[in-house]
Amino acid sequence: NDKVVAIRVLPDESAYVLGEFRGTATIEREGVFAAELESVGRVDVVLLRCDEENCVEEARAIGGSGADHGYGLDVGPEGEVVVTGSFEGVLELPADEPLVLESAPEADAFVARLVFDTTP
Repeated sequence: NDKVVAIRVLPDESAYVLGEFRGTATIEREGVFAAELESVGRVDVVLLRCDEENCVEEARAIGGSGADHGYGLDVGPEGEVVVTGSFEGVLELPADEPLVLESAPEADAFVARLVFDTTP
């Protein structure tokens, strides 16, 4: 039940892809292994950074103990990526020092600002 939720194409024709996955997601670049992500909970969010030829440059998982869903993404003027979604239980956001959030008894929303190193 993996799916793409949102795609944002930038002026330089690179793109960010927001999706969801269960289990193991194997990411390939031009048919060559690039990354393998393992979901922590029932469903996790995945964010891919792709170059102008639609090849995956980087993959990040956002997830926790429950069902986590991505809803939207945008890219700011400095190249920062903003992702919105929801989570159940505990959610760990990727960072130098990971940020851990805990939801109320049901699901809660999250907004995350992620920065990718895009220097060649």
